[in-house]
Amino acid sequence: MTASTSNMRAAELSFPQGIRDPVLPIAYVQTQNSVAAIRLADGEMAWSYPTPGRPIAVVGERLAIQVTTGKAVFRIDVLDKGTGILVVRSEPTAFSQSSGFESEGTQVPSVTARQSDQTLFLEWRIRRRYRGGANPPPDFAKPSESVVRARMDLKTGKIESEPSEVSSAQSIPTEKKELKQGGSTSAYIRDGEWSDTPWSTNDALVRLYSEGSDPKGLILEINRPKESSLTHKVLLTPGQIAQPPYVTDDGDFVLVQTTDGWAVYSSNDGRQIGTFAANSVAEPLVLGNRVYYRSLLAATGQPDVEKTEIICQDLLNGKVMWSRTLSVMQRGHRPKLPQ
Repeated sequence: MTASTSNMRAAELSFPQGIRDPVLPIAYVQTQNSVAAIRLADGEMAWSYPTPGRPIAVVGERLAIQVTTGKAVFRIDVLDKGTGILVVRSEPTAFSQSSGFESEGTQVPSVTARQSDQTLFLEWRIRRRYRGGANPPPDFAKPSESVVRARMDLKTGKIESEPSEVSSAQSIPTEKKELKQGGSTSAYIRDGEWSDTPWSTNDALVRLYSEGSDPKGLILEINRPKESSLTHKVLLTPGQIAQPPYVTDDGDFVLVQTTDGWAVYSSNDGRQIGTFAANSVAEPLVLGNRVYYRSLLAATGQPDVEKTEIICQDLLNGKVMWSRTLSVMQRGHRPKLPQ
């Protein structure tokens, strides 16, 4: 298999704590005790699969989920996406079995997947450190990152691993493009990770930055090399922002929190498309005139209890269209969900 992890992720349609269907107006999300199919229009549940797991791919009429089965071990359950009924289940798989290396940390990696005929191609990354007996060369002493690839037979559930590719953790490829205009680049959050590099959307190269040592505001800069007017700048905020902004996974929107709430801007032209009020926002997704996000707050009247919800709000009037609770946990006992 030649597809990279980033390309495989791009093929999936993002949704808070899950993915959405490429055809149906449905999202598949991980809850505290299950995987649930919920309707985008009203948040109602279409079905529930009674095993918690991370939805990773819609493959035709099936849904693949990653289920943690033990320390550094997972399996893949493949469901009928219309009913949530189990079709085939893989054997438990350890994410690292390489001789002479010891995995850093115990977190199960995030697996990506794509289908070809009756085969599900899987891919994940692991960080490793050499733990052999002899003194290794300097490159082996540094933490490294492996790309692990495997094939799952959709008829039998059998998984066969392919050779791993090992690279230095310091030289892992990232999408970096340079723009010379403007002041210091500002950090943002995208796909659950911090970044301060420009990103591409449609035919434009976009970045966020502030001017001067005393920031006068957050500026969205849109650069289109194919047009005569190369650069378009939009002042998003006149002063310092409350926290780093979010860029949606598709790169099409920027969400900025101000003293008045959240504002949503188009990365394509800098136009503000709406606002909404929220105290806790993570994994935001903008579809049409709606924003969907994951919220983690204290339960009403129970300050020691945290409630995780998916919330849908209208960007034209700020109204909450629907919300669905994913988990309710005592503080300090939050479920360890695959990231």
